[in-house]
Parts: sequence; C-alpha cells; structure tokens
Amino acid sequence: MAPSALSSSRPWKKSSMKTPCAACKILRRKCKRAECPFAPYFPSHQLQKFFDVHKVFGASNVSKILNSVLPSQREDTANSLAYEAAMRLQYPVYGCLGIITLLQHQVNCLTAELSDYQNRHHLIMARLAAFNAPTRAHNHRYENLGINAISGAASSVAAPEQMINYGNTSSLVAAMNGGIGQLSHFEQPWAAAKDDHRTIN
Repeated sequence: MAPSALSSSRPWKKSSMKTPCAACKILRRKCKRAECPFAPYFPSHQLQKFFDVHKVFGASNVSKILNSVLPSQREDTANSLAYEAAMRLQYPVYGCLGIITLLQHQVNCLTAELSDYQNRHHLIMARLAAFNAPTRAHNHRYENLGINAISGAASSVAAPEQMINYGNTSSLVAAMNGGIGQLSHFEQPWAAAKDDHRTIN
C-alpha cells in the first residue's frame, strides 16, 4: 500500500497529531504530545477546564503538581485541580471549602434527623410492648379462672356424695323420726272421727 493511501485511510491519526491540546492552545505553543504533560488530561475540546486551572494555579504549578504524583494518580489530580479552580472562580471567598462545609452541614443535619427518627421509633415500640403486656396477662388470668371453674364443676358432678355431711346422720334420722311421729299424731283425731261416724250410722 502506498504511503499516500495509508495516510488517507487514517485521517483521524493525522488530525490528532496536528491538533494541539487545550493547554498548548491557550499558551499558544507547539504541542508535542509525547512530551507534553498536559495533553493526556486536557484534550483540545476542554479549553475551559485548562483555562480555569491556569488562571487559578498557573501552568507551571500544574505541571509540577502532575509530575509530583504517580502516573496512575495524575488523571484524578488534574480533575481535582480543575474542580477546585472552577469553585474558586465561582466562589472567590471560600472556594471548595465553602462547598465542603455546606455539604458537611447537610450531612450533620440529616444524621441528627435520622437519629431522632430512630429514637422515636424505639420509644413507640417500647410503648406498644408495654401496652400489650397487661392485655396478655389479663387474658391469661381469665383463662386460668375459666379452667379452674370448669375443673371445679366437673369434680362436683363426678362426686356429689362429697357434699353430704355424714357426721350428722344420727341427727338426720332423729329429725325424720320426729316428723313421722307428728304425722301419726295428726292421724289419730282423723281416725277417731271416722269411728264416730260409723257409730252414728
């Protein structure tokens, strides 16, 4: 394949090699991507990102910070610098500290509110448990009373002779004899009257 055909088949590679990164665009210098410390983290379409960082920290300081960390940490470092620079430009007095303080205050308020709701929940559950405990004890008491009443009735039906006092048998016999004697006493006048009636006839 001819070199011209190869170059025409890969226009993206040719254009990417010629397009400078956002840092080099703003600094108006030729971008050597293999040597440029900003190219991997500030692409050409993120001009505002590098503009904020350069305005707040300066390009030389950003380069020193990126070179002072591990290569695996440079992307996160560049994003952190960009966020801090944007917040500093938006809130010149407090910057990121104001946002962090506000978010921390919201976290504290939500934590206190959650703790308050948890305390109320525990209090309500304790009151419900205390309210249900006497009801269960009351029902258990009436159940025991019902069982005792049923067992007492069953014992009285099963053994009715226990209700009789055998110690008073002699007095009972004497009373019965006395009653019979009174009946015989009342029968005597009636018998005499019958005899008189027969005599008159």
